[in-house]
Amino acid sequence: MATLLLVKAPKAANVKLNVNNGGASFYHFSGTAEAKTTNGGISLKNSTGKLTVQAQNGGISIRDCGGEINATVANGGLSIALPERWEGKGLDARTQNGGLAISIPRNFSSGLEVVASAHVGLVCRGTACQNAKKTSEDGRQTLRFGSGEPQIRATTQNGGVVIKDLEREYAKE
Repeated sequence: MATLLLVKAPKAANVKLNVNNGGASFYHFSGTAEAKTTNGGISLKNSTGKLTVQAQNGGISIRDCGGEINATVANGGLSIALPERWEGKGLDARTQNGGLAISIPRNFSSGLEVVASAHVGLVCRGTACQNAKKTSEDGRQTLRFGSGEPQIRATTQNGGVVIKDLEREYAKE
């Protein structure tokens, strides 16, 4: 038996959510949210505000968001599709044992820093990668996009990294 709980929250809502053996999804959410899942993933799409999300044994997907987002994954991957410009304080996304997939739009104008352990594979392809600055030191490899201090930071300890151009879908939502 499965259960689905759908909550329609007003703008500037304050939500705290704990889920065991299932996932959580925030779609067009604007406000403050704290969400934790065990054995399930978390999806953030077109959402903004102060969002703190943690997934254990599940991944996190972040697409076209803004605000101040902190995302932490233990034993799962992170998928991030960035907007052209990050509106808000920034994104700090980390995974301990999982891959990192980042899609960057053609006209990306924010700062991005991607950090991975030196022993993991890092693939960067597409137009966004042409101007990336790569450094390796202290057992880690870092890729930086844009200029100035990065608003967006993504890190993996034990998982591969794939960075590519964002391909927009034009389906109605």
